[in-house]
Amino acid sequence: MLLEDLVRLHGELVSRGAAVAPAGMAWRKVRGRVAIDPAGRLLGILPGDYSGDEPAETLAPAPPVRSANIAAALLCDTAAYLLGFSPKGDARAAEKFEASRRLHREALEGVAEAAPLLAFLDSWDPARAPSVTAVAESPVDLNMALLEFCLVDADGAVRDLLDTEGVREALERRSSERGGGAYTDLVTGEPCEPLRVHPKAPALAGPGEKAAPVVGCNIESAESWGASQGYLSPMARPTAERYSAALDWLLKDGCHSLCLGEATFAWWADGEADGTVAPAVADALRGSGAADVDADAGCAPLHMACLSSRYARVQLRWYETVTWEDARDSLGRWEGCFGGRVPSAFSILRALERPGEKAPATRCQDAASLVGALIMGGPWPRTLTQRAAAMASAGDIGPTVAGTLAASALSTRKESGMETDDLLCPADPAYRAGCIFAILEGLQKAAQGRLAAPVRTRYMAGAAKSPVRVLPTLVATAQAHLKKLSRTKPGLAAFYESALSEAVAAGPVPLTMDAAASWRFYVGYYRQRDQLYRPAGDGADPEAEEEVRAD
Repeated sequence: MLLEDLVRLHGELVSRGAAVAPAGMAWRKVRGRVAIDPAGRLLGILPGDYSGDEPAETLAPAPPVRSANIAAALLCDTAAYLLGFSPKGDARAAEKFEASRRLHREALEGVAEAAPLLAFLDSWDPARAPSVTAVAESPVDLNMALLEFCLVDADGAVRDLLDTEGVREALERRSSERGGGAYTDLVTGEPCEPLRVHPKAPALAGPGEKAAPVVGCNIESAESWGASQGYLSPMARPTAERYSAALDWLLKDGCHSLCLGEATFAWWADGEADGTVAPAVADALRGSGAADVDADAGCAPLHMACLSSRYARVQLRWYETVTWEDARDSLGRWEGCFGGRVPSAFSILRALERPGEKAPATRCQDAASLVGALIMGGPWPRTLTQRAAAMASAGDIGPTVAGTLAASALSTRKESGMETDDLLCPADPAYRAGCIFAILEGLQKAAQGRLAAPVRTRYMAGAAKSPVRVLPTLVATAQAHLKKLSRTKPGLAAFYESALSEAVAAGPVPLTMDAAASWRFYVGYYRQRDQLYRPAGDGADPEAEEEVRAD
């Protein structure tokens, strides 16, 4: 299903004039040009087009997939293939040049514009290659550098062979050939000669990973009924090039992809809606909130895939299709748990890493589950919940930990025996206990300043397990704090006394609490803490709020 949708996306991108490589073509970084005159004589090697220190990407015929085999590419290849020359002394350079000569003769025979190139290939002796020197201002390093053929007219004008109509038509005919045969194309359903090894996805390769093909592998366990590699999922070369080009376009665009360590996410929306929906998804995953889009765009299908590059092949973790409206509803489901806005996916994973362990963002399963919950409406990841619960038990509490525990409680409706809407309700005793603890902490800080061992350090873990054993003692101690604060900041003392009396009078607190209730305690604590330090203009006493913020 993913490959079919990528092939369809490729057609849409080409029709819209997007910077996507057509079938048979690929974006390549060409460092030099092999210049040939109209008589087929080699003039020298010219530098390619550069953008800063790196060569600019230009469209060239798609290269074959190579490992240790000899496979030539049309018009654009290394010096070993185009000239039979290797600075490091490749023993097979002459064989590579001969393969390139046969390929160009087969593909461009009869094309008038390619006659100088074919004449050069027929007359060129690879033994003369070491005498080739650069004639341009900047010499070209021929060691593994990509070169392309170009023609230099009698007046000195340099022409790209791809700009000539005859060569372009010949390449288009070649790229559309499916070969026929006993196999059926997995995407189009047409007879085809399968491509043994599919194009690689270089933009998917993460740190320490090599580019890998999306379909096909070489391990024995993947063989079946005598078939291996691309024959297990037969696909013609044009089809494979189309889906590969579409995927490469997504991965290179910051509005259509996001990399979280080993996991890579790519998404797009059908039709013109892609112009507004894709950036909205990117902003949501980067913590900028869920943006509003046009109603029609919000109802268009939104496709998202989670990929990882492992074991010399690309693995598809999941592929889902929703609408932006559904994705926005999913994000809104979690916003209340994190105080009104879901933080970036990376910051959630980073905040929940264990000391001495590599960042959770590099673990593919955690990232895949988290993004699946945020955008696709899946359950909150259990591994992140367990990690947050362990951190909370150790007293390492932060907004992300509390938000994660709240999101887990929201995700598991029946865990606490309450409806979802009641899980984060201020009337809940565990939630209210957390609010009381936040008020007591703020009161102590206002009265005594910063302490080496505040109530949060000494009593929070105990209050999260048995509030009735901890809170009465703290409330009694708070009377001394109120008395001291009333002498220096009477407005602030009145503010805290009103907040504390209102929270205590709302009802009793639990004797003991299980894990789910403890999560709601932490959510109440952080929400009340945010209320104590919220901006002025939305509270009962602006003067008191100003003193709280100053504190």
